[in-house]
Amino acid sequence: MGADEDTAVGAALAEMDDAISHAMEEEKELPVTVALMMRPLVGPELVDGCQACVFPSATEPSVTLVSDHKFTYDHVYHPGTECDGPTEKRLFEQCVEPLVNGLL
Repeated sequence: MGADEDTAVGAALAEMDDAISHAMEEEKELPVTVALMMRPLVGPELVDGCQACVFPSATEPSVTLVSDHKFTYDHVYHPGTECDGPTEKRLFEQCVEPLVNGLL
């Protein structure tokens, strides 16, 4: 490569580096919230003798599988917590409604 070609390549690389830096500065942090909504066993499952295999924690937003694997989420909604209202309503109020309001 000649000196002119080296200069052109260097300028192109510098321009690309500036464009990438500018794009990264403009990028906003978008947090992700993960919610899990558990469902109770339904009639046919109960008739077939199925048993629950996912167990919610009473103290934190996590669940444990029968295999002793534990998974933690931002929110866990399960049928045993109906005292605060229906699970679907609470999930909407706590997870979905803030997102919708943020768009309006």
